[in-house]
Amino acid sequence: MKTKLSIREYFSLDKKFIIPSYQRGYKWGIAGKDGKTAAQILVRDIKSAMQRNQASQYFIQGITCYENTNNDLILIDGQQRTTTILLLLATILENDVDRKELLFKGKELKLKYDIRTSSHDFLEKYCKKKSVDEYKDTQDIYYFKKAIESMELQLDKIEIEDFCKFLLDQTFLFVITVDESEATNVFSMMNGNKAFMTCDELVKADFLCKTSNIHQATANPTPINSVEEALAVLKEQIRQENADEWENNASRSRMSREWDKWLYWWNRPEVRRFYRCGKDMMGHLLKYFCIVSNSKIAYTNDINVLTDTFEQFQSFFLTQHPEDVDNRVKMNFERLRKLQKRFEDIYNDYKTYNRLGFLLQILQSEEREEAILYFLGKQHTLDDYDRYVKFKMVGATAQEIEAYDTTAQESIKGKVLDAYNVLKSNNLYNYDDKKLYAFRYLYYKNIVESDKRKQQFEFFYWDKEDKDFRSMWDAHSLEHIWPKFKVSEAPSSTKSVLSEDLENEGVSQHCLGNLVYLHRKDNSKFKDRTPEEKKDIYFNLDEKIYSRSLLHTMAAFGGKQWNIENVPSIIKQNYDLEISKIRELYGIEDEQ
Repeated sequence: MKTKLSIREYFSLDKKFIIPSYQRGYKWGIAGKDGKTAAQILVRDIKSAMQRNQASQYFIQGITCYENTNNDLILIDGQQRTTTILLLLATILENDVDRKELLFKGKELKLKYDIRTSSHDFLEKYCKKKSVDEYKDTQDIYYFKKAIESMELQLDKIEIEDFCKFLLDQTFLFVITVDESEATNVFSMMNGNKAFMTCDELVKADFLCKTSNIHQATANPTPINSVEEALAVLKEQIRQENADEWENNASRSRMSREWDKWLYWWNRPEVRRFYRCGKDMMGHLLKYFCIVSNSKIAYTNDINVLTDTFEQFQSFFLTQHPEDVDNRVKMNFERLRKLQKRFEDIYNDYKTYNRLGFLLQILQSEEREEAILYFLGKQHTLDDYDRYVKFKMVGATAQEIEAYDTTAQESIKGKVLDAYNVLKSNNLYNYDDKKLYAFRYLYYKNIVESDKRKQQFEFFYWDKEDKDFRSMWDAHSLEHIWPKFKVSEAPSSTKSVLSEDLENEGVSQHCLGNLVYLHRKDNSKFKDRTPEEKKDIYFNLDEKIYSRSLLHTMAAFGGKQWNIENVPSIIKQNYDLEISKIRELYGIEDEQ
């Protein structure tokens, strides 16, 4: 086979292109920061080359593969390009003869996804110009559709016939073939060195490769004394090999489907936001697997240490006991499955979602990791989680909470009293160095209200200016229920509450009885308005209010009639109620 092939020559090969099971999903339909997909950029670049000179040759990145005994090409590197060009040809080819010759071998599609049958079926139907609307969006299919849409945007302004000719006859790639025995090493080396695959994708590939190699038939130690015995042994070996191959395929297929299902779940933006894992996705699962397994592996996708990290995974995670690789692979995959299930259970249950979500908002990076590990432990009850949350609010460490029933009670009680004394302050609003206690407590009050309604709290909001989701906690501010501008030292022409009347009640406008948690972008809308006026703004759906999900804040504005005469007593009632709730929450004895 020639090394340099035009796209027409490549797709005219009398071979099938096989995407092996260890390959990652289709990704060229994912939009980058500029909003363009890799598929769209490919079409744009080919179009630009054509417009510069239709007689020139344009080269795209090569294909690395090996040929199996069926004369198929197994794509080690080149899945994304081959699939994208197939989708492009299926979109622009009008000639049925060309379509049949280039896209099909006999009645079968030339490109075959080894395990992901729904992906293969989608491609086959699309290449036959049949409707694909009925297909549910798996990861592959979702990005197939996105790739098609984005390429059509580029095709909209070009002459399809000229573009098609240039694509087929003037666009070239290099096809590099390697020996089948070296395929896995080449795959890992190529993708690891250029970070084409992340560490979790390499682990998946190794998982599936090792699954393919288990259950190998062992040599029969019994001496063979006749032709009949030799035939009997051969028959048994053939039967065993067929059974092993069937079991290997079934096991590999199940693992691949489960892994892709997990990846699809971690790829959900709302999941990534909640667990604060950024673009790490499946790496988040492997990171915590290493921690709960007491492994010293530091999960990373840093290209400078990716190979070393992957080799550590191979040593600990997959091949620590080479003589028992079958059970080792199955055992670790099952442990991964259970850990993934625990992550999903925490996310799907509003009780654990609200409690862990609150902690992941208010804590720093290292403490967030400790909190996730605590919630991953199945031995904890809801009361345990509540205790963990309330002590974290006052700054207790994970070690102190763990040792609370034995050695850490006094240490935690000291932190509780420090926070309590701050929250009792009559000048809490101006208590800048310790205002964090107030932010945490009042934010927590809103989450408790969502919990009472058996619903997940909205920890993130859509920022229309940034066009992205932002953390509600990161935008925290304190708002006076009765405006501080309407508290005066002496009677005035405007309707104001006298500070003397507040003092007579033993409170001030800056105490916990007159403060709520508010999104800072809403401060300008409320300004010096009365609670009734603030309530009207809150419930005016024509107004963009970021704090509308804050149920405790909403109730504080709308719960009582805040007229001039009763403002001091209402603030006093609110203050006494909150202080009593704090004492109840932390078991603080009534003060004399």
